[in-house]
Amino acid sequence: MGKSAGPLRRKGDGRTGAKMPEDDALPWGTAQRASARPGALEWLLDYEIRCASRYRRFTTVVMVASVRDSCNMRDRLGECRRASDAFFQTNGTAAILMGETDVLGALTAVNRYKDLCKEDSDLRFAVASYPTDVRAAPEMLATVQRRLRAAKALKEPGAVVSAG
Repeated sequence: MGKSAGPLRRKGDGRTGAKMPEDDALPWGTAQRASARPGALEWLLDYEIRCASRYRRFTTVVMVASVRDSCNMRDRLGECRRASDAFFQTNGTAAILMGETDVLGALTAVNRYKDLCKEDSDLRFAVASYPTDVRAAPEMLATVQRRLRAAKALKEPGAVVSAG
């Protein structure tokens, strides 16, 4: 019987060609280290969508941005994020990957974020979910980014776009 590293320890995936971050052989528990790596969000989202597809579950991405300034979202949202959610930030925009969470669960989290940041009325939110909205990781990122642009265009403080 041959020795195998198992499906989670492979450096690439035959279906997508996605490369796993070098020192993050397992996705859970490593999200904070992985969040600093370029392409980590795309890799982890692809992994989560494949798992959600296999087990018929949900995966959701929430994007948060400030319309006024580029701030540290990790500090702003740190108190109310779940430990199981993966957090990524670039240029004042945060992406929170919520495994096994549907749109309603993500909207509940957005309401927690809004309650925590009541004084920061410049925040805007976007939500996209697998399989409700999209079928693949690149499509999900494009959808949630489009929705975030729409949320930023709204004049309503704390605007959330989760459809369209």
